[in-house]
Amino acid sequence: MRIKDLLPLTGKKTIIYEIIVLLMIMILLLLLSYQQFSIALGDEYRRIALNASGKIRDINVLLAGRLRIVPLFLAVCIFTGFGNYSLFRQRSMSVYTMKRISNAAELHVRCFTLPLIMFTVMVIASLLLLTVFKSMYFSRIPAALLPEYHGIDFWRLFI
Repeated sequence: MRIKDLLPLTGKKTIIYEIIVLLMIMILLLLLSYQQFSIALGDEYRRIALNASGKIRDINVLLAGRLRIVPLFLAVCIFTGFGNYSLFRQRSMSVYTMKRISNAAELHVRCFTLPLIMFTVMVIASLLLLTVFKSMYFSRIPAALLPEYHGIDFWRLFI
């Protein structure tokens, strides 16, 4: 099966537009999360520099809620999938072609494949961003100011 067989039966222009819009939203959310973490890390470093004693807070405290962008982007992808379904129903005659196919799930597969692919790209990009956050934390802060490292608590990233 080819990728083209999974995409909506609309024109290439519509598919490219959808990909560009989802990529722009994804990049905006990733940059926003990066900016928030950079500001939090800088504020924490300044707090330690002014006190001249103590240690920086744990990485889990600084990362708390930084990846809320993933569930937010999931909501955008679900909305896009339903938008594709609406496009099939209202502005395209291809819904009649879908009804003639023996596989009843074909319409749903075509409507939600592209948003699912984009969400997978977002999860991978978020994990890469998490490694960037971790490297920023350990490379910018002097070793004497770092607390004992116990790993990243993944549940706190989304809360």
